[in-house]
Amino acid sequence: MQRFFRKALIPPTVLLLLAWLPASRADEISRKHHPWAMFAPEAWRETRVFNEVFDKEGKVVDTGVTETTTTLQSVDESGVTLCVGESVWMIGKWLDRRQETIKQNFHGDAVGQKITAKELDPETLVIEGRKISCQVRELRLADPKTQRLQVSKLYYNNDLDPFILKRETTLSDPADETVLSETVMVVDALRMPFLVGEQIISVAHLRATTKHARGTTITLAYTSTEVPGGIVCQHTKEMDKEGRLVGRRVLELSDYGLEPPADKVRRRGFPRRSREPRLRSTQTDAIESPGLLPPPASS
Repeated sequence: MQRFFRKALIPPTVLLLLAWLPASRADEISRKHHPWAMFAPEAWRETRVFNEVFDKEGKVVDTGVTETTTTLQSVDESGVTLCVGESVWMIGKWLDRRQETIKQNFHGDAVGQKITAKELDPETLVIEGRKISCQVRELRLADPKTQRLQVSKLYYNNDLDPFILKRETTLSDPADETVLSETVMVVDALRMPFLVGEQIISVAHLRATTKHARGTTITLAYTSTEVPGGIVCQHTKEMDKEGRLVGRRVLELSDYGLEPPADKVRRRGFPRRSREPRLRSTQTDAIESPGLLPPPASS
């Protein structure tokens, strides 16, 4: 979820009048930086996610693979419409799930949710030893269904990919003032080279840490504005309150394009993989969950 705003240098008295931005202005600003909104309809991406679940002894008790194809259907003044199809490797075969149509506003949330934005005082971040001036914006999203409140504080620079350089998010229950989760995302490297197929593109490296009642989730990712959907690689591990590993997953970009998938020509460097994934844990005491792993290929 990416969104930004450039604040002009204006007198404090005027700033007070503009502190809360109308939704139309917020959408206008956020559109440029939504990971799909600047691409033409029919842009697409394919990803593959590998999952592992661990027991209290650190053994793998379950595994899974999910392939996802996402296609941009349209972009209008309200946001983007995406078509998402998934295939899951289960009981020794691929099972296709029904395609789903998802509508997002330019903040990355479901269309129709009310978001208010407030500009805060500028701050300076240091990335790779470089001081970067950032505008700071607060977003508040109240979910009418769950009655939960999400408050995000964004540090952004409109002239520097990936624009949002730090994000602090708190999810709470206003009824009893309980904090359900706290997430801090920071970009710690810019313009790093990353090989996508046979093409080197520029990416940013980010780290996100989420703390909640069950434990902690840590994510490392590479993201690029050159690729529909942004993320090109992502590694996540989940730990319980005692710090034990309970799950981990890896997302990899399989392929992407700017034209309809039906007309695409697979680029060199994106060979089709075997449809039978092989999940082998690096842990020596890991056990393999029967039914999820395909049989070994015949020699």
